[in-house]
Amino acid sequence: LYPLRAKRRGVEGWVRVKFLVRENGAVAQVEIIEAAPEKLFDNSVRRCVSDWRFKPGTVDGEPVDVWAETILRFKLE
Repeated sequence: LYPLRAKRRGVEGWVRVKFLVRENGAVAQVEIIEAAPEKLFDNSVRRCVSDWRFKPGTVDGEPVDVWAETILRFKLE
């Protein structure tokens, strides 16, 4: 969700986030690496990314924990 405070002020931005995809595909240990503007979108990103689910990574056919990183962009329409 777009933070209401940012939406009211017409602020756009981005957040680079790192997170651990667990063996079961759930996300854990969400970490904000950098953001512009700082801290404005962090809570929204943490909540959103924590709800994501993935097909887990594998090593020799066995599911393993794996770190992933992405950038989320916030743009007003």
